[in-house]
Amino acid sequence: MLLYSLIHDACFSVMLVLRLLENRYVPSKQQVISILKVCGLLLLFFYITGILELL
Repeated sequence: MLLYSLIHDACFSVMLVLRLLENRYVPSKQQVISILKVCGLLLLFFYITGILELL
């Protein structure tokens, strides 16, 4: 279940990035950094909740 949700989140993120690229949206360096921070925090959150589910 955890693996499925991680794969789903990864695919969703990739689709979002591809959609942004299709729209020729080029974010600034600061925006890229903030997006990566948010993605990292979300992954950390999912990872922690997944571990708690296993316990």
